[in-house]
Parts: sequence; structure tokens; C-alpha cells
Amino acid sequence: MKAKKKGLTTEERRNKYMGSVYDKQRKDQSKVSAENYINASMSMKNLPPGERSEIAQDYADHLAKKREKNVYKPARDKAEKKFDKNTKYDDLLGRATNPDKKYEKGGKLIKRKDGSSSPRGLWDNIRAKKGSGKKPTKEILKAAKKIKDES
Repeated sequence: MKAKKKGLTTEERRNKYMGSVYDKQRKDQSKVSAENYINASMSMKNLPPGERSEIAQDYADHLAKKREKNVYKPARDKAEKKFDKNTKYDDLLGRATNPDKKYEKGGKLIKRKDGSSSPRGLWDNIRAKKGSGKKPTKEILKAAKKIKDES
């Protein structure tokens, strides 16, 4: 029996992330389109209502096409590039990511006895050299103090 993978694949995360970008744009587009239609129809008060409505709708559609080209498409391209950059090595490394979060440089976090996690530090290296869980000797404490004083 195969073990089920935890989390989403990169492609599934891409679809979910880009879906949220498209949803935001659709909401904005419907709001802006309605505003453009109202503004256009209000500016043509001297025309008959049927003709005014048709011209206002054509004008709102024209503005929507311009907005798609100049605002929405560049925003989608930028979001795709950002996602690709932040998830470039995910499949290779087998890790899940949030495309808005960048990975911190440095070593991995280690789990402490109290349940917390923190990066490997000087005391961890001292304990590892002497033996796990043992208290450091006076010589090691002196050496650690020298290192601390120098930095």
C-alpha cells in the first residue's frame, strides 16, 4: 500500500494560488465595470434611454478591455513569476510552500526537549562535541566566553 502524500503538489498549489488571483480580479472587474457604465450613462443625459444604454455599455466594455490589457494581465503575469520563483525547487526537495513566504537562509530547525524548535547554535555544537546532554567543562566555557567576547 502506497503512503499518501501530505499536502498539495506544486501544480495544485499553483491552481489554488492563481485561482485566488483571478477571483480578486473578477470582483474588481465587476465593480469597475458597473461604475464605468453608470458614469458613461450619466454623461449622456441628452440621448434617448435605449441609445444611451447601448452606448454606455459599449464604452464600459471598451474600458474593461483596456483594464484587462493594462492592469489585470500584468498582475497575473507578476503573480505567476512570483509563484514560480518561490516554488522553483519544491518538487526536487519535496517540500510544500506558501508562495508569499520566502525561505530563511541558514540551517534547519532542531526540536528541543521542551517541544519548541530553534536553529542549531553554539551550545548545541558544544554539547554534540562533548556528548549529548552533558554539561560543558570549565575549559569549554572559557573558550565559549572568548568567542562571545570577540564578537
